[in-house]
Amino acid sequence: MGDDTAKTETGSAILPGFCAVGGAPDGPCAWPALHEALDTVWGPSGRLDLETADSVSREEDRHPDVAIWGGETHSLNRLSKILSRARKKGLDIPLLIAGPLPNEASGRLRPVAYLAPECPAERLAERLRDVVREAVRLEEARLRRRCLGGRGARTGRQGEDPGASCDRLLVVGLSDRVAGALRAQGRGIDLVGALTADTALAELDRGGIVGAVLDAPVSRIEDVLAQIRRDPRHATLPVLAIATTVASAERLWLAGASDVAIAGLEPEALAARLRPLLLAGARRKLTRHVLARDRAAHLSGETAVPRDRFDAYLAALTGVLAARGQSPVQRPLASFHPGPMAAHVANDPDLTAAIGDPVRSAALAASREEDFIATVEGLGDIAVLRGQAAADRLSRRIAGIVGATSFG
Repeated sequence: MGDDTAKTETGSAILPGFCAVGGAPDGPCAWPALHEALDTVWGPSGRLDLETADSVSREEDRHPDVAIWGGETHSLNRLSKILSRARKKGLDIPLLIAGPLPNEASGRLRPVAYLAPECPAERLAERLRDVVREAVRLEEARLRRRCLGGRGARTGRQGEDPGASCDRLLVVGLSDRVAGALRAQGRGIDLVGALTADTALAELDRGGIVGAVLDAPVSRIEDVLAQIRRDPRHATLPVLAIATTVASAERLWLAGASDVAIAGLEPEALAARLRPLLLAGARRKLTRHVLARDRAAHLSGETAVPRDRFDAYLAALTGVLAARGQSPVQRPLASFHPGPMAAHVANDPDLTAAIGDPVRSAALAASREEDFIATVEGLGDIAVLRGQAAADRLSRRIAGIVGATSFG
């Protein structure tokens, strides 16, 4: 199953902790919709100011799921310390900007996304969950690459090598504006123009697209976004939409844009909005390559994961999760379903390699790529999940698949 087919769930195991917010409640990032979104995702007690978050990370060795900064220069040093402390623990803390990025911060911060007051609370909450999940996926990809090596490299998806030089940025509308912004930040990337939704989808199918900029009348952008998001392969493609008014910006957020900028930005300002878009695209490409390769290795029945590599992975994952107040849950795959099933694969053509093992088939269909599912030397088929809530989620999804699938 692809990474884009499973949307983040409210209360899922990847959102157990807290967020660090600079500027609340009186700063530029204090608009009501953002506070409502933060309460929806983390609850009022999970929204910490930077001073408190700094103390928790330093004294309790627990780190935020995300950091949100409103652009106040006086809090920049504290924010940098929080992010640096987390990096030393192997954590990737997404930084979101909820205000204009001042010049003195541009060289020190690498935001993964911008938030805007035009974005409705429900959509803000969805974006926050998506950002956290992508950070978890990147973290998982790095752990596996470091601890498990090149497992499954022979069966990886063709054309998705993260080192490939075929990255392209899809532009629907005014490509000259985007080209000028890319020149302003000294970035070289191939621009691919499209005038219609069908053309945009055709370019996406060709591969190599790491992000999209939609700079056209609002109705056309909505049409393109609807068709892009309808395809599970592109449900999380980073998309920057250009709006002409605040009202149209709200429409584009609701349509599924990853970021919305108001037209009229200077090239340098537009470049600042493009940087996180391209960063998100590069990270998405890396995680899809590593995690899909890992999944393909298990489906193909390749050699089991050596026990020493698995032990190294589990130890590293345990340390990373401890910094978020969690611990991994390790369970045999067979424990996820109490009763026998006929020895035939589930009705999913992508899982034919698992034929003869319906438990593995159902588990692979129900799990996300960031869920570790593998055959380990001396342990057999096992799952390692990021906390009990993730294990419960997998159990529910397996039960749903078993209940609605013919295995005969």
